[in-house]
Amino acid sequence: MLNEESIWRITLLTNPDKCNLSCPLCFLRQRNVPFGLGEMPFEIARSAILENEKNLKEIIPSTMGEPLLYSYFDELLELCSEKKIRMNLTTNGSFPNYKSFDKLSFLLENCSDIKISVMGFSENQIQELMPGLSFKEWKSNVETLSRIKNELIKEKKSVSTLSLQVTLNALNLNSIQEIIEFASIHKINRIKWNWPVFLSLCSKDLFLKYGISTEHKAELQNTILKFSQEKSVIVEGSLFFKSSELKSKEACRFKGELWVYPDGSKSNCPNPERRFGNQESKEANCSFCPMK
Repeated sequence: MLNEESIWRITLLTNPDKCNLSCPLCFLRQRNVPFGLGEMPFEIARSAILENEKNLKEIIPSTMGEPLLYSYFDELLELCSEKKIRMNLTTNGSFPNYKSFDKLSFLLENCSDIKISVMGFSENQIQELMPGLSFKEWKSNVETLSRIKNELIKEKKSVSTLSLQVTLNALNLNSIQEIIEFASIHKINRIKWNWPVFLSLCSKDLFLKYGISTEHKAELQNTILKFSQEKSVIVEGSLFFKSSELKSKEACRFKGELWVYPDGSKSNCPNPERRFGNQESKEANCSFCPMK
């Protein structure tokens, strides 16, 4: 039974199958099957927001696919602005359809946080892990967004925080210091360091190529904390989640959140295995949830 009485944040899976990149660690690429529900009609997005408007603080557009490619993204952002509900945006850094100063300014003024995903930190790594995007383009887009943000702050505008969202993997571990230095130079507010998640349906070769042994988790935490403290960059992300036994939905750190699918169906569970993988596998159980 879904409890929608105190929903404070909604994730709208607006366009899970619509993306301009082909990242191998994407859950839909891992399973080699599209999500298959098409794009979310704007009326479904609008209804989900209006039905929960009383306590709603944030909207997250598509977590699979590139949200800026959603056909009704402009309308969704306008609705958030009108209702004074902040958008929490995660983008792959290509910023399709959002290159102009006016559009990026409006985005910054109506988001709570803009997270720019990055899986590698060199041209070769980006070509392999985020094919369809060049590292030069990614860096230029982040630098432009940061510059506009700082200009708006000088004008005393209320603006979004900027974050880098790093999916740790076997290829980018040697780039940790470079990523932190880049964030510091360009006044990125925080870096979310996420442990790689592999669906039970993905090939073993994928894990062998990009996976990281849990034996290195503490070492990675210490390394990242050391460099981040030196550069005064805030660190967050699943790498730093405290492990806990999740025996019920009541114990879930995501209580009070709602996931709405393109067809209007709903869920209260953030577990990617349950949403994109095999719902019958042990990984779909709360006790094994990688989001805990």
